[in-house]
Amino acid sequence: MSMFNDFVAKIQTSKDLSDADKTKILQNLNELKGEKVHVLVTGATGCGKSSTINALFNREVAKVGQSSNPETMSIARYDFDNVILFDSPGLGDGYEADLKHAKNITNKLLETKPDGALLIDLVLVILEGGSRDLGTSYELINKVIIPNLGEDKSRLLIAINQ
Repeated sequence: MSMFNDFVAKIQTSKDLSDADKTKILQNLNELKGEKVHVLVTGATGCGKSSTINALFNREVAKVGQSSNPETMSIARYDFDNVILFDSPGLGDGYEADLKHAKNITNKLLETKPDGALLIDLVLVILEGGSRDLGTSYELINKVIIPNLGEDKSRLLIAINQ
């Protein structure tokens, strides 16, 4: 059974939703079923981007760094049913590396579909909850992501991890 079908089954059997809410959610899901949703996952080095991807899909697909050395060095793509995740390298590993990674993130944000629409539907920025230094994430959000989101700034979602 696909992840989509599992989710539909959970909605249908939910005791927390009214029948009207279930119907509306299922109608919206049915409309989206054929659509691909492209999500760019980004954040500072070591904040848990790859671990978050693995947790979201309950399997290990993204390689997770085991030391202070980052594991993700280029944008990696993971396909799950109609959700496509892009795991980006983290920023905070030095000026030169940050420039390279910021350019790659910018290029991904500006990439378009064949119809001319922007490819990335949502940017998920992971913040490390245990860190007192959020300067790298602040710079990433304000200097790389927001200027390259286009008109729809609601495509930005910030999550706190760890």
